[in-house]
Amino acid sequence: MKYILDVSKWRCGEDGQYRLHKGRTKMLNTKGYMCCLGQFAEQLGIDAEDLEGADAPRNVAANLGRRYDPEMVHFLRGGDSIFNTRLAKDLMDINDNEDDKPLEKIDNIRNRLEEEGHTLEVINENLLV
Repeated sequence: MKYILDVSKWRCGEDGQYRLHKGRTKMLNTKGYMCCLGQFAEQLGIDAEDLEGADAPRNVAANLGRRYDPEMVHFLRGGDSIFNTRLAKDLMDINDNEDDKPLEKIDNIRNRLEEEGHTLEVINENLLV
């Protein structure tokens, strides 16, 4: 799958010196910015109201009552337990890392997605220059 990351909407870096944009790092924060996983969920048709304030894909899946992206969320024990996948956890760690610059994060996100057979398209990357 091709995932798309729009730098103009991307909230990353928690509170570190290389953070992008304002508000808390969430799937969709109150300022209108999204972590990488929020943008990927939006790309799959998840509505803003289902993303707002969610910390992780498992929160979104729990609210929806369904697995919206099998690459990011899985259900166990007949659907009673919802977990983020290893890929989702890794992408959260990359997104929230306070020490890496945004261009390094993009490279790391791209590399991690490619390990799973996916690609990354970055929009508005020129905003980082």
